[in-house]
Amino acid sequence: MIKDAARESLARIMDERSESFVALARASGLDPATGWRGADLRGVDFGTDDLTGFRFPRALLHGADLSQARGLRRDMFQDAAWDATTRFPPDFGLPASRLRPSLEPLTRWREPIPGLPEEAWPDMITLPAGEFLMGAPKGQVSGGYFMERPRRVTVPLPFAMGRTAVTFAMWDAALEAGLSRFFADYPLADEGWGRDDRPLINVSWNYAQAYCTWLNQRLGLAPGTYRLPSEAEWEYACRAGTTTPFSFGKTISTEQANYDGSLTYGKGRKGEYRERTVPVGSLPANPWGLHEMHGNVWEWVEDTYGPYPGQATDASPLVEAEPHEDERVLRGGSWLSEPRDLNSGGRYSHHKWVRDSTYGFRVARTLG
Repeated sequence: MIKDAARESLARIMDERSESFVALARASGLDPATGWRGADLRGVDFGTDDLTGFRFPRALLHGADLSQARGLRRDMFQDAAWDATTRFPPDFGLPASRLRPSLEPLTRWREPIPGLPEEAWPDMITLPAGEFLMGAPKGQVSGGYFMERPRRVTVPLPFAMGRTAVTFAMWDAALEAGLSRFFADYPLADEGWGRDDRPLINVSWNYAQAYCTWLNQRLGLAPGTYRLPSEAEWEYACRAGTTTPFSFGKTISTEQANYDGSLTYGKGRKGEYRERTVPVGSLPANPWGLHEMHGNVWEWVEDTYGPYPGQATDASPLVEAEPHEDERVLRGGSWLSEPRDLNSGGRYSHHKWVRDSTYGFRVARTLG
């Protein structure tokens, strides 16, 4: 919060309008880059001041007028609070009001992205804190991949997970709005299956990270607010409180997931092999309202591929794992997978720069 001397100076801005914000800010002795965290700047008229070098993280900006100010950048306002009474330059690109995501478990919400259509906004569900047994219990077939024996994991705080995988509509809109600056070669092929509400494919882990970085910058959020989920968070969300091989039970069918239906798991029956992705949200959701956690596309997560710790942990990502430091984990199976690969505890990996028609991702969001 601001020093008492600074509060007195700011009061003069409101009462006398005789000095600019920058002049009074300098008189307060606060560092422009670090001293205004959490500042109460409600109603302040910034006039035509040059705010280059200033930062206002977590500041209160309700009723403030920045419409004529110079030197503005969106990242100056990370986690600041404003509303429709705050005046930014018309083309500055921040939403009219800062969304406060719901912390109520299993609430669905969307965060507006300035300048993008609603179908390109993140479609999120708040998930509760809790704990679960991560991995495949002994005797449960889980895809044949190694290093997945169970460990107890605590998820200490609520977080949000994308209701679906990121779609071509979300990606293509982001490219038009500036995401393309992250790439030298960014077109992602849809294999002729269509774009719009189909899950993004042919995307590498590196590209997924760039999307999250762009999303935070576009919304003026702190780095890492939108991000890839950790592997533990992904499995927690996939299981949705269940302990069976799939969130749907002991087996799975092609009415519930998109995979190679010519093969079966347990006492399951054969079904349709679609040989391509299906639009997101077209198959049943798990108990927490998340669609296509099993099948459709493998989903990148944050973690480096490596053995699970032997002890109970929190849900933080595993980021150093010899000898697989260049490999990142993929979860959930795909349209091409056999059903055992869709197991909630199953995992796969590939190098972080690899793109494939079976690879996609969904975003998570830190709350609070």
